[in-house]
Amino acid sequence: AALGSDHPQTLAAKADHGRTLHKLGKDHEALVSSASAAGTLEEQVLSQLATSGPQDVLELLRALTLAQGKKQELQRLLYGLEKRGLVRKTSTGKPLWSLPL
Repeated sequence: AALGSDHPQTLAAKADHGRTLHKLGKDHEALVSSASAAGTLEEQVLSQLATSGPQDVLELLRALTLAQGKKQELQRLLYGLEKRGLVRKTSTGKPLWSLPL
């Protein structure tokens, strides 16, 4: 039988899920809040690559006026975009990121 929405186990599971989502969202929120208000960081990265062509992570950090400390978070975003087919990485030395052909 299904547990009611006010059952202690159901409430505990909801609380755990909420904490997990909050923790996962912290990195993304930090990235978005440090980027300008002109759209999400994802949109800004895609726009930057569309207008400027292939760039490495440090060039993207500078272009988007992000702090050096955001490098790892930006890399995570780029690899996520790559998995979704929205950007591609060329690896001839340091990775360059660009839009797919």
